Amino acid sequence: MDKKNILHKVIRKHDDYIDIGIDEAGRGPVLGYMVFGAVVSSEVIKYKDSKLLTPSQRETSFKAIQENNNLSHIYFALHPSYITTEMQNKSLNEISYIAQINIIKCLEHLKIRNVYLDIVGPVSTHQKRLKTIFPNLNFIIEEKADSKYGIVGAASIVAKVTRDKRLLNWKFKDNNYGSGYPSDPETIKWLDRNFNPLFGYSDIVRFKWSTIERRLGIRKSKNVSSLGFYADFD
Repeated sequence: MDKKNILHKVIRKHDDYIDIGIDEAGRGPVLGYMVFGAVVSSEVIKYKDSKLLTPSQRETSFKAIQENNNLSHIYFALHPSYITTEMQNKSLNEISYIAQINIIKCLEHLKIRNVYLDIVGPVSTHQKRLKTIFPNLNFIIEEKADSKYGIVGAASIVAKVTRDKRLLNWKFKDNNYGSGYPSDPETIKWLDRNFNPLFGYSDIVRFKWSTIERRLGIRKSKNVSSLGFYADFD
């Protein structure tokens, strides 16, 4: 595992059969971690999709998940520089698939009833690939599963709260980066302000996003050979 990635596990004792919910946050942004969250429960739980909650409600729900001794949870945060490197020869779907495998392997010792996943991309292909690795597990894979199954909603909360905290705590002088999405004018302004003529951008940036490739390409046409480089600068 890349040393900049963060795998955090709180795995409690589960005597009964359990369900696992897995979801991600931060797939689209040009800045920060992409985070995969997982929640484990032996009972049906009711949590809303994180996108339907306010930041305060997400924090409250995340705290409830952390403090519930009947629930286990995991988050796997992929560093933007890792995403940049891996996307030299992998799609974002492939990177997501590998992250999900890593999470499931952390829970293989439990008596697993179902694994619920919210994914972007071809469901049947994803299902076949996971069944090849875990032939004895039952997978329920759907788009927007976070709005259909409470356990995936809980996983979405773990992922979203973790990503937001990681981005908020990033050591950088200019924290006015908006949402981190390339469609956000504040994020675009941040990219304008924080371009370095020698290094390009800090490693908070995902260099394989078309927004960045276009911008670095424009800079390169002005005799700046910074494409593909980044550094930890303040």
